Amino acid sequence: MQNHIEKCGLNADPQADKVTPHTFRDTFAARLVQAGVSLLKVSKLLGHANVLMTQKYAHLSPEATGAEAAAVLDSLHSIKSTEGDNPIAPDTFPDTVAQVTHVD
Repeated sequence: MQNHIEKCGLNADPQADKVTPHTFRDTFAARLVQAGVSLLKVSKLLGHANVLMTQKYAHLSPEATGAEAAAVLDSLHSIKSTEGDNPIAPDTFPDTVAQVTHVD
């Protein structure tokens, strides 16, 4: 495969990072994470023995992380309070928590 990479001229620029077959694997994983595929699923697709090996791609999904955090916060609104059957009102959360929509 490396011979084909060389024939295509992907390593023609000596100042650029060298392209290897692993470059394609990294690109595949990065694009999946950017598309919102979970790190656990990407880990399984890559055949990693441990999901920790896939953590290097986590920074590529800030929007998905923010959406996940917002979903968790939204689910808190439906938790029943210990004092009755009424859901916890959004105004019982601090403003900084109730307004989270994006996590960097």
